[in-house]
Amino acid sequence: MNRAIRTVRNIVIIGVLFTCFLALEGLRLTPIQAHIVSEKGIHYGPSEIVKVFDHGSYQHLLCKYDKWISCNTVNKHLLFLWSPGSQPIGFENDKNKDIDFSWNVSKGVDLVYGGVNNPHITKIELHIDETNTLIQNSLYDGLFYFSWEGKDHHWQDLKIIGYNSNNEKVYETSYP
Repeated sequence: MNRAIRTVRNIVIIGVLFTCFLALEGLRLTPIQAHIVSEKGIHYGPSEIVKVFDHGSYQHLLCKYDKWISCNTVNKHLLFLWSPGSQPIGFENDKNKDIDFSWNVSKGVDLVYGGVNNPHITKIELHIDETNTLIQNSLYDGLFYFSWEGKDHHWQDLKIIGYNSNNEKVYETSYP
């Protein structure tokens, strides 16, 4: 066997072994592939990925599926491989509410995400407590997303305020 044939054979063997390793470990080459595997695992989707938020060793994917909104986590491994993180279980968007939202804790990060059903709302503020406020000035296809490093995960102080294009308050709610 000449050197070129052995080289090709070895490359094929390495490729097959690498593919087997990925399959056995549940790893994928892209975060989107890991997200799809995560959804298939619970017979959900396929959802439309509206926005991806990169947090270094993981990503949050804000998604829509039928009447549902979800925020899935995928984790990075070995610099370039991805695995499913938290399950992409979402919530059914109640169109009768001006803003419908959910919250979660993923990888020590607090999340509030949801949908804006009132077309007059163009800006969202999230008041975490008396001193911390997050602002989203534009929506992602009718969705919003907030994340912050949580320590105590106290949700009793959360307040969401929606503003119209004239910066007038048109919606306010407190959680819970």
